[in-house]
Amino acid sequence: MTQKTADYFKPYDERLRAGKFQYDGQYVYAMTYDPLLINRRFVPAIEFPKYRYQRMLYPLLAHALSFGRPRLYPLTLFLINIFAYGAGCFIVWQMVKLNGWTPVLILGYLCNTGLLFSVFGTLTEPLALTFSLWGIYLWQKNEKTKASIVFAASILARETFLIIPVTVILWDFCDSQLDVKKMLSYISMALIPFLLWYVYVSFRLPREDTFQTLPWMPHSIGVSRFSLPFIAMWQETLYGIRQIATTGTVIKLSLSISVMTTACMIISAVGFFRNRDFWSSLAFSQGVFTTMLRGDLWTFHAGSARVVIPFTFFTMAWLANELKNEQLTEQSVR
Repeated sequence: MTQKTADYFKPYDERLRAGKFQYDGQYVYAMTYDPLLINRRFVPAIEFPKYRYQRMLYPLLAHALSFGRPRLYPLTLFLINIFAYGAGCFIVWQMVKLNGWTPVLILGYLCNTGLLFSVFGTLTEPLALTFSLWGIYLWQKNEKTKASIVFAASILARETFLIIPVTVILWDFCDSQLDVKKMLSYISMALIPFLLWYVYVSFRLPREDTFQTLPWMPHSIGVSRFSLPFIAMWQETLYGIRQIATTGTVIKLSLSISVMTTACMIISAVGFFRNRDFWSSLAFSQGVFTTMLRGDLWTFHAGSARVVIPFTFFTMAWLANELKNEQLTEQSVR
C-alpha cells in the first residue's frame, strides 16, 4: 500500500509498512474496517469507494472472523483466500467426477495465473470464483434453489461475476428446462441481494463517481465501462506497453495475456456456434464480456490476468467436455 494509506491506518495497526504501489488489495483491507459503511470513517482511504464497496462479502467475512480486531485483518484476509482456493479445487474435483472429465482440469484450475496472484494479493476473485463454481455444481445436481443462493454470494464478492449465473439460468431456459416463472425466480434470488446492497451503498455514498478517466480520453469521466469487443482491450494494452511498461518482461506479460484472450475468444466463439451446449455458452459469454471491458485493467498485466480468471477456467472446462464427448463418440463407433 502507499505511504498515505499506511499512515492512515498506523493508529490501528503499527506493523503496517508502505510499499511502492497502490493496488486493489489495500482497498479491501481498508473496507475490512467498516464493511457495512456504518461510520464511513475509512472511506477517504479508498479510491472510488462506491465502486469498490459493491464487493462487500470478502471484507465482511474478514471483519467477522477477526472479531473486529484490526491486527488480525491481514492474516484473516489471506487465510480466507487460501481456504477459497482449496475449496475451489475440491469443487473442481467434484465437477470432474460428475462430468467425466480429464483430471488435468484440476491442474488447470490450480495453475491459473490470475487466480494465484489474487490469492496472495488478498483480492476478491478467489472467493467469487469459488462461490460461482459451487453454484454451477449445485445447478448441475439439480439443486437450483441452493445454487441461486450461492450465486448471490458470488456476486456480492465481485459484481462482475453476475454474468455466470445469468448465463447458466438463461441457458436452461433456452434449452426448455425452465419455464419463465422459474427462470425469473432463480435470477431474482441471484441478483436481488446485490441490487439491494447497491442501493444501500448508493444511499451511504451518494456523491461518488464510480468511473475512472481513461488515459487517452482526458474528458471521459463517467464513460461506459464497456466497448465493442477487442477495441478498448487493445487500446489499453498498447497504451500500457508504450507509456507505462518499464521492462521487457512487463511488456511480454501484458501482451501475452491480451493475445491469449483474443485467441481463446475466437476459439470459444467458433466452438459455441458449431456446437451450442452448457459449457460452450459459459466460455463464450465470458469471452464476450471480457473483451468488452474497458478501463485501465488491460494497461497492467496483473489486472488483465485477474479479469480473465473465469474465462480461462470455463474455456478449459469446455475443452475438457469436448474431449469427453469425442472419447464417447469413438467408443460408440467401436
